[in-house]
Amino acid sequence: MSSKYLARIKDIYKSYATIKNFQQVAGSCRVVSVDEASLVDIVTTTAILATERGHPGVSVDLNVSYLAPAKIGDTVVVDAFVTKMGKSLGFTRADLYRKQDNKMIATGMHTKAFPSRQST
Repeated sequence: MSSKYLARIKDIYKSYATIKNFQQVAGSCRVVSVDEASLVDIVTTTAILATERGHPGVSVDLNVSYLAPAKIGDTVVVDAFVTKMGKSLGFTRADLYRKQDNKMIATGMHTKAFPSRQST
């Protein structure tokens, strides 16, 4: 991941503490446990936030394939990618690996929609 995107992601998580909605809980969050599907949702949405679009969109499809177990206490490494970004849909992927042996434990695909905003 380029340092440009890493810096953007760090800024996004720092800003969560100042937002006046549910995202503010992430500002002081220390992750100790997470379901794989939730993790795929979070990291792929963050990958989209790091793009020029800068808007999370809404989930229209989330698919996770579980390939191997991770035990309590295992460290999991996650790679997230935006595979295609269109006008109304974004397609992302996340791969989860067990750190100790670099074995892929899950892979996920996440499709996000970007509905047009209508002024009222």
